[in-house]
Formats: sequence, structure tokens, C-alpha cells
Amino acid sequence: MSKSKKEKILFELLDPLGRKIILGDSEYKHVKKCHPTEVLLIETVKTTIKNPISIWEDEKIEDEDEKAWYYFNEIEPEKVELTKIQKPYIIIIVKKRRGNFRIITWYVYNTLSKKGARKIWERKERE
Repeated sequence: MSKSKKEKILFELLDPLGRKIILGDSEYKHVKKCHPTEVLLIETVKTTIKNPISIWEDEKIEDEDEKAWYYFNEIEPEKVELTKIQKPYIIIIVKKRRGNFRIITWYVYNTLSKKGARKIWERKERE
């Protein structure tokens, strides 16, 4: 009898909406393979989940198991210099999989909006 391999969870964080967001090993490996420069932004990913500039969700998809959420944040200037990335923002895509909200991927992005999505949360700037 073979044991099923338990997935390794790299981190779990609460977002501003109170949802637990998970990054699993398989999603991390996807980013490492498909977006090798962006994998260096792992600390920015953590910061963005906890304190994004804004969160958007798919506009026309009602089923939570099909919907995606998009977390946006600025990339710190020192990380832009380190990675030589020319785009100023990070987008993190979260989907509900196996009953959990999971980071599917992340990459650099030009804007703080997503076509076909609507803003559901925005950070209040401190005065």
C-alpha cells in the first residue's frame, strides 16, 4: 500500500479580507519554472497578500471555485534594481482550490487594474 504524498505548504497568510491564503510547493515550482526572475520577489508576495494596494475579483464569474482574485502592489525599488524588471507592480493570482484560497502564480505587471475584474478592496493610505 502506497502513501499519498502530502503537499508541502510554504506559507499561509491572512489577507485584509480575513481569508487564509496558501502558497504550496507545486505553485512555487510553477513560478520558478515559468517566471524565474519573479521568483526572487517571494518576500514581496508575502507583503502583498497581507497588505496589497488593492484586490480585484473576476467580474462575470459567480462560482467561487472558478473565480480568480488579483492582488496588486508596488515592487520595492531595490528589488526592481536587483531583478532588472522594468514593470513597477506585482500581480498575484489567487484561486479557490480544494477548499482553500491558493496562490496560483505571480508576475510583474504594468498597471494596478485587471481587465474583466472589479476592485473589491483598496488600502487606505495613512495621512
